[in-house]
Amino acid sequence: GEDSLLLLEHASVYTLGRRATLANLRFDATATDCPHAIHRVERGGEVTWHGPGQLVGYPILDLTREPHRKDLNWYLRQIE
Repeated sequence: GEDSLLLLEHASVYTLGRRATLANLRFDATATDCPHAIHRVERGGEVTWHGPGQLVGYPILDLTREPHRKDLNWYLRQIE
């Protein structure tokens, strides 16, 4: 298929990377009235917030097809 780019605006959500704990949050995530979704994810880092007013881009590419390369460093340089 063709390359695609999804541009999304999420509801308020916090993602916790491998090194994150609930102590990294500046609110009580265990409170029954906590208004935020919280998800653990398999990435480095600690806490990332996505929410209203923030546009997030998700490129969907087949890196095995020309003109792309199956090379993480090349890919990161291309999107910078």
